[in-house]
Amino acid sequence: MTNGVFPPKIWKSVLEKLNTNVVRNINLKQIRQKFNSLRGQHRQFSLLLQHIGSSWDAATGTVTANVEVWKIYLLAHTYSKTIFLIM
Repeated sequence: MTNGVFPPKIWKSVLEKLNTNVVRNINLKQIRQKFNSLRGQHRQFSLLLQHIGSSWDAATGTVTANVEVWKIYLLAHTYSKTIFLIM
């Protein structure tokens, strides 16, 4: 992957391998959309872990922070639709 972009032959290879292993046929647009969605979620998650006052709890598999840290984070990152918080 160069500059965060897969070359066309890699996309074709991914498409062929997925379609041999799944019942439903998947097209290239669907694969790229899913990849971009997962990449965006990963970026949001990484930003959350870099935020001062938050940390990863390996025992529970969750990000932890106090209520004030969550409020500040969510005000600054209103686009974080995929992050679900349980306080």
